[in-house]
Amino acid sequence: MAVLERELEKATVKGGGERFVCFVCTGNTCRSPMAAAVFNNMSLAPEVCTMCDMEKLLNAKNIKALSAGLAAFGEPISENAVKALEEAGIPSTPKNDYKGHISCGIELDVMQKCELVVGISSSHAVRLMAMFPQFASKITCMPEDIPDPWGGSLEDYKECLAKISEGVGKIYESL
Repeated sequence: MAVLERELEKATVKGGGERFVCFVCTGNTCRSPMAAAVFNNMSLAPEVCTMCDMEKLLNAKNIKALSAGLAAFGEPISENAVKALEEAGIPSTPKNDYKGHISCGIELDVMQKCELVVGISSSHAVRLMAMFPQFASKITCMPEDIPDPWGGSLEDYKECLAKISEGVGKIYESL
């Protein structure tokens, strides 16, 4: 069973009713896992009742973000992606475990179970539509194409994360 399939199965077994969105880039080591981490951070309701931000609690959505790649080969998330997320104040937690991320390819069952599949660039979305034409209605792309920071400096990753965060915020609000 593939990594994404296990994630979908785990979430479904824990109580059902979960909704899924999947972010897709090329190698699934930088952009799409950062997008999923940002989305999951936005959608997590606070666990502590007495100190929680009520507005965030009331606006929390029962949506889990996943990520995949068009050419993924079982690699861990990029070290600079982790550093950029940490510096942005996005913690890796059991419900948003980006540090434990291992890249995986997009598969048919993920396309079936996700209500939205987001290409990190328009070319990713076009490729997804070519691969899965039956799901074209649920495939979209980020509001702005996100350049690949792979192999770049930490600053490159921070700039990429800022663009991802802006785009993910727009997508999150539209759901």
